Amino acid sequence: PLSEDSSINKGLIQEIDTLIEVISIGRAARNKANIKIRQPLSEVVIYSQDTSCKKYLLNNKNDILEELNVKTVRFVDKQEEVVSVNIKPDFQVLGQKFNKNMKEVLSKIKQLDKTILKDIVDNRKTKYEISEDLKIDYSDFIAQEVPNQGFEVSSNNSFTIGINVNIDDSLKKEGMIRDLIRHVQNFRKESGLDISDRISISVSSNKDLES
Repeated sequence: PLSEDSSINKGLIQEIDTLIEVISIGRAARNKANIKIRQPLSEVVIYSQDTSCKKYLLNNKNDILEELNVKTVRFVDKQEEVVSVNIKPDFQVLGQKFNKNMKEVLSKIKQLDKTILKDIVDNRKTKYEISEDLKIDYSDFIAQEVPNQGFEVSSNNSFTIGINVNIDDSLKKEGMIRDLIRHVQNFRKESGLDISDRISISVSSNKDLES
Protein backbone atom coordinates (compact mmCIF):
# COMPACT_ATOMS: atom_id res chain seq x y z
CA PRO A 1 0.00 0.00 0.00
CA LEU A 2 1.03 3.56 -0.71
CA SER A 3 1.10 6.35 1.84
CA GLU A 4 1.24 10.12 1.68
CA ASP A 5 3.84 12.00 3.70
CA SER A 6 1.21 14.56 4.61
CA SER A 7 -0.83 11.84 6.33
CA ILE A 8 2.04 10.66 8.52
CA ASN A 9 1.92 11.97 12.08
CA LYS A 10 5.66 12.32 12.69
CA GLY A 11 5.09 13.75 16.15
CA LEU A 12 3.16 10.66 17.20
CA ILE A 13 5.84 8.38 15.77
CA GLN A 14 8.53 10.23 17.73
CA GLU A 15 6.38 10.06 20.87
CA ILE A 16 5.96 6.28 20.60
CA ASP A 17 9.65 5.78 19.77
CA THR A 18 10.61 7.83 22.84
CA LEU A 19 8.28 5.80 25.06
CA ILE A 20 9.67 2.48 23.80
CA GLU A 21 13.23 3.72 24.28
CA VAL A 22 12.64 4.81 27.88
CA ILE A 23 10.86 1.57 28.83
CA SER A 24 13.68 -0.46 27.30
CA ILE A 25 16.34 1.46 29.27
CA GLY A 26 14.27 1.22 32.45
CA ARG A 27 14.00 -2.55 32.07
CA ALA A 28 17.75 -2.72 31.50
CA ALA A 29 18.26 -0.94 34.84
CA ARG A 30 15.96 -3.48 36.50
CA ASN A 31 17.98 -6.32 34.98
CA LYS A 32 21.23 -4.81 36.25
CA ALA A 33 19.71 -4.68 39.73
CA ASN A 34 18.46 -8.26 39.30
CA ILE A 35 14.93 -7.25 40.32
CA LYS A 36 12.10 -9.09 38.56
CA ILE A 37 9.45 -7.03 36.80
CA ARG A 38 6.81 -8.52 39.15
CA GLN A 39 8.38 -6.72 42.11
CA PRO A 40 6.91 -3.20 42.37
CA LEU A 41 9.36 -0.34 42.93
CA SER A 42 8.79 3.14 44.30
CA GLU A 43 10.02 5.27 41.40
CA VAL A 44 11.81 5.63 38.12
CA VAL A 45 13.92 8.75 37.62
CA ILE A 46 14.46 10.12 34.12
CA TYR A 47 17.13 12.54 32.89
CA SER A 48 17.58 13.81 29.35
CA GLN A 49 19.36 16.79 27.86
CA ASP A 50 16.52 17.00 25.34
CA THR A 51 13.75 18.54 27.45
CA SER A 52 11.23 18.21 24.60
CA CYS A 53 11.02 14.48 25.38
CA LYS A 54 9.37 15.21 28.72
CA LYS A 55 5.99 16.07 27.19
CA TYR A 56 5.96 12.81 25.22
CA LEU A 57 6.63 10.82 28.37
CA LEU A 58 4.08 12.70 30.46
CA ASN A 59 1.47 11.91 27.80
CA ASN A 60 2.23 8.23 28.37
CA LYS A 61 2.98 8.28 32.09
CA ASN A 62 0.56 5.45 32.90
CA ASP A 63 2.23 3.19 30.34
CA ILE A 64 5.63 3.83 31.97
CA LEU A 65 4.21 3.08 35.43
CA GLU A 66 2.67 -0.16 34.21
CA GLU A 67 5.50 -1.42 32.00
CA LEU A 68 8.21 -0.74 34.60
CA ASN A 69 5.96 -1.60 37.56
CA VAL A 70 6.78 1.56 39.51
CA LYS A 71 4.65 3.86 41.61
CA THR A 72 5.91 7.23 40.38
CA VAL A 73 7.85 8.83 37.53
CA ARG A 74 10.25 11.65 38.43
CA PHE A 75 12.08 13.90 35.99
CA VAL A 76 15.35 15.54 37.00
CA ASP A 77 17.27 18.43 35.47
CA LYS A 78 20.72 17.18 36.44
CA GLN A 79 22.24 13.80 35.66
CA GLU A 80 24.08 13.97 38.99
CA GLU A 81 20.78 13.45 40.81
CA VAL A 82 20.87 9.76 39.88
CA VAL A 83 24.42 8.98 38.83
CA SER A 84 27.97 10.28 38.96
CA VAL A 85 30.16 9.77 35.91
CA ASN A 86 33.86 9.03 36.19
CA ILE A 87 35.66 9.81 32.94
CA LYS A 88 38.94 8.00 32.48
CA PRO A 89 41.43 7.85 29.60
CA ASP A 90 41.17 4.71 27.47
CA PHE A 91 44.83 3.72 27.64
CA GLN A 92 44.54 1.12 24.89
CA VAL A 93 42.98 3.55 22.40
CA LEU A 94 45.33 6.39 23.34
CA GLY A 95 48.38 4.12 23.12
CA GLN A 96 47.50 3.02 19.58
CA LYS A 97 46.66 6.57 18.55
CA PHE A 98 49.57 8.54 20.02
CA ASN A 99 52.26 5.89 20.50
CA LYS A 100 55.47 7.70 21.59
CA ASN A 101 53.51 10.84 22.55
CA MET A 102 51.35 8.89 25.00
CA LYS A 103 53.08 10.26 28.10
CA GLU A 104 52.63 13.86 27.00
CA VAL A 105 48.98 13.28 26.09
CA LEU A 106 48.21 11.78 29.50
CA SER A 107 49.91 14.70 31.18
CA LYS A 108 47.82 17.19 29.19
CA ILE A 109 44.60 15.27 29.89
CA LYS A 110 45.37 15.28 33.61
CA GLN A 111 45.50 19.08 33.49
CA LEU A 112 42.01 19.34 31.99
CA ASP A 113 39.14 20.34 34.26
CA LYS A 114 36.49 17.66 34.89
CA THR A 115 33.80 19.83 33.33
CA ILE A 116 35.81 20.02 30.10
CA LEU A 117 36.22 16.25 30.00
CA LYS A 118 32.51 15.79 30.61
CA ASP A 119 31.70 18.25 27.83
CA ILE A 120 33.97 16.38 25.38
CA VAL A 121 32.33 13.04 26.18
CA ASP A 122 28.70 14.20 26.55
CA ASN A 123 28.74 16.21 23.33
CA ARG A 124 30.86 13.66 21.46
CA LYS A 125 33.45 16.26 20.52
CA THR A 126 36.30 15.43 18.16
CA LYS A 127 39.66 17.04 17.48
CA TYR A 128 39.78 18.84 20.81
CA GLU A 129 43.16 20.55 20.91
CA ILE A 130 45.28 19.90 24.00
CA SER A 131 48.47 21.25 22.42
CA GLU A 132 49.56 22.59 19.06
CA ASP A 133 50.09 19.13 17.58
CA LEU A 134 47.86 16.95 19.73
CA LYS A 135 44.08 16.54 19.47
CA ILE A 136 41.79 14.20 21.37
CA ASP A 137 38.30 12.83 20.73
CA TYR A 138 35.41 11.70 22.96
CA SER A 139 36.23 8.12 21.90
CA ASP A 140 39.58 8.39 23.71
CA PHE A 141 37.77 8.10 27.05
CA ILE A 142 35.76 5.62 29.07
CA ALA A 143 32.74 7.00 30.91
CA GLN A 144 32.03 4.90 33.99
CA GLU A 145 28.62 5.42 35.58
CA VAL A 146 28.37 5.11 39.34
CA PRO A 147 24.73 5.06 40.52
CA ASN A 148 23.85 7.15 43.54
CA GLN A 149 23.08 5.19 46.70
CA GLY A 150 19.75 3.41 46.46
CA PHE A 151 19.62 3.46 42.64
CA GLU A 152 20.52 1.31 39.69
CA VAL A 153 21.06 3.10 36.40
CA SER A 154 21.09 2.39 32.69
CA SER A 155 21.60 4.92 29.90
CA ASN A 156 22.20 5.63 26.25
CA ASN A 157 23.08 8.78 24.31
CA SER A 158 19.61 10.25 24.94
CA PHE A 159 18.56 9.19 28.43
CA THR A 160 19.90 8.33 31.85
CA ILE A 161 17.31 6.34 33.76
CA GLY A 162 17.51 5.27 37.38
CA ILE A 163 15.26 2.97 39.36
CA ASN A 164 14.97 3.26 43.11
CA VAL A 165 15.97 -0.19 44.38
CA ASN A 166 14.91 0.37 47.99
CA ILE A 167 12.07 -2.07 48.65
CA ASP A 168 10.07 -1.32 51.79
CA ASP A 169 7.75 -3.77 53.53
CA SER A 170 4.69 -2.64 51.60
CA LEU A 171 6.39 -3.07 48.20
CA LYS A 172 7.79 -6.45 49.28
CA LYS A 173 4.32 -7.74 50.23
CA GLU A 174 2.82 -6.46 46.98
CA GLY A 175 5.48 -8.35 45.06
CA MET A 176 4.71 -11.54 47.01
CA ILE A 177 1.00 -11.17 46.20
CA ARG A 178 1.81 -10.79 42.50
CA ASP A 179 3.91 -13.94 42.66
CA LEU A 180 1.07 -15.80 44.36
CA ILE A 181 -1.39 -14.72 41.67
CA ARG A 182 1.02 -15.82 38.95
CA HIS A 183 1.38 -19.27 40.50
CA VAL A 184 -2.41 -19.66 40.82
CA GLN A 185 -2.92 -18.67 37.18
CA ASN A 186 -0.25 -21.16 36.08
CA PHE A 187 -1.91 -23.94 38.11
CA ARG A 188 -5.27 -23.01 36.56
CA LYS A 189 -3.79 -23.25 33.06
CA GLU A 190 -2.02 -26.56 33.78
CA SER A 191 -5.29 -27.98 35.09
CA GLY A 192 -7.16 -27.02 31.92
CA LEU A 193 -9.46 -24.61 33.74
CA ASP A 194 -11.01 -21.62 32.02
CA ILE A 195 -10.42 -18.14 33.43
CA SER A 196 -14.15 -17.90 34.22
CA ASP A 197 -14.18 -21.14 36.25
CA ARG A 198 -14.54 -20.57 39.98
CA ILE A 199 -11.95 -22.40 42.07
CA SER A 200 -11.05 -22.86 45.71
CA ILE A 201 -7.41 -22.63 46.76
CA SER A 202 -5.43 -23.38 49.89
CA VAL A 203 -2.32 -21.36 50.64
CA SER A 204 0.48 -22.17 53.04
CA SER A 205 2.61 -19.07 53.55
CA ASN A 206 5.17 -17.48 55.80
CA LYS A 207 4.31 -14.81 58.36
CA ASP A 208 5.25 -11.95 55.99
CA LEU A 209 2.46 -12.84 53.57
CA GLU A 210 -0.10 -13.62 56.28
CA SER A 211 0.30 -10.16 57.80
